Amino acid sequence: PFKSHRKVTRGFKHPQLARLVCPVGWLDKFDNDTSFRQKLIDGKRIPHPHDWPLLLFDEETFDIEDLITSFLHNEMLVRGWRLIFQGPSTVDGQASRKATKRGNARINGMTQVTVPGLAYVATLVYFALGSQETFGAGGDDHMYDFYTFYRGLITFVNEDTPSTERDDLLVWWNQWVISILPNETMHS
Repeated sequence: PFKSHRKVTRGFKHPQLARLVCPVGWLDKFDNDTSFRQKLIDGKRIPHPHDWPLLLFDEETFDIEDLITSFLHNEMLVRGWRLIFQGPSTVDGQASRKATKRGNARINGMTQVTVPGLAYVATLVYFALGSQETFGAGGDDHMYDFYTFYRGLITFVNEDTPSTERDDLLVWWNQWVISILPNETMHS
């Protein structure tokens, strides 16, 4: 748990979150070079929105040589989707009788996961884990460019990912968030 509502201790300044927000292409340096980690903490090395963070991948199956296999399969993203679109009572993957309102997905007639919806969730979760205090499109020297990050995710999935792999990704997501199945694990 966070000790403060302020975000200055999150992102690269937080021991557990730092690896999640680290771009996958930087992980080797991050894991093995303390001076590199310090540059990230000090803000002397800043990721570009197209440097995908580890948060976008399933850490257990992640392979730098085969990014697409675990792309957008992180359990934290699934929980984020459930929170945003189905409500807090579904985050753990169980339908709950405690819910007092219908979730955004039901209210808006969402029957399947969409690529823009995935990009939206990934962007919000990335912001939540980072140290930037305010959310906005950004792009200047002091603000992360969340708009480019969001658009880059959509472009990558819709245009750069083979259609069979994109379809597999959406099937996987629909399995985990549209039809909540009790007592199942993320890696089935």
